[in-house]
Amino acid sequence: MVTALSKENPLVDGEKKTKLQSAEDISGKDVSNFISCSSYKLFERFHLSSNFLKEDSSTWLENPQYLKNREIVKKIKVVIDTAERGVNLFEESSQKLTKSDEERQRMLQVVSDYQKAFPNVKKSTLRKKL
Repeated sequence: MVTALSKENPLVDGEKKTKLQSAEDISGKDVSNFISCSSYKLFERFHLSSNFLKEDSSTWLENPQYLKNREIVKKIKVVIDTAERGVNLFEESSQKLTKSDEERQRMLQVVSDYQKAFPNVKKSTLRKKL
């Protein structure tokens, strides 16, 4: 994994390093197949220290930085894609804002109408509608 992190960016023409078509594609793959120098973005995004990577991996379980990072990463909620994120956001917010399914349906209709009226957030679009 550490070796894969230090290699030059393996992305070619915008393609991912490893393509998976099904769950069976994962078998026989090593973690290094899913790691590249771009994986450092995880450390940057969550303000994690990567100093422990310089040490032998057999000592990581004794390294306070590694243990702290591991706890932070365990708490990260994984969201598969943008659509799922949108559905989760709607479900969470609608449960806080409304009590009945009828109100949720009305709220969805209002949001849908708004999106049709304002397809983007450009000033020119807003001026035309106002």
